[in-house]
Amino acid sequence: SKLLKAARGIESAARRRMESIEAKQDDVLLDPKRTLPILEFGRDADALLSEALEKFESAADALSPARGGSGGDEDYDDDDGGNWAAATKRARDDLMERIAGRDGLRRLFSNQLSALREHHGRRYE
Repeated sequence: SKLLKAARGIESAARRRMESIEAKQDDVLLDPKRTLPILEFGRDADALLSEALEKFESAADALSPARGGSGGDEDYDDDDGGNWAAATKRARDDLMERIAGRDGLRRLFSNQLSALREHHGRRYE
């Protein structure tokens, strides 16, 4: 479906940004002179999620049958009861879970917490 295709493109762009965040984290870990974890993690993660949500909402709005978009039967399944709003909500929730979930930002967040614990643990030793 067109909505799911748009969601896959948004997820792909988000994954590239996550790779950039992870590279920053790795740079800190591999450079013995740098002991402070990246401070912009929260800002970068928030911007990534906000941008993904905004892009999805824009794509869903453009495809909405109520706005003359091309949202068609292929975007609905029995779980949605033929309802565009339900199909859109389910697709949005799935997308955000894939981006923010275990294999996405949650993993990077765990790495960030570990780096912060390590940094502050060394300071108090």
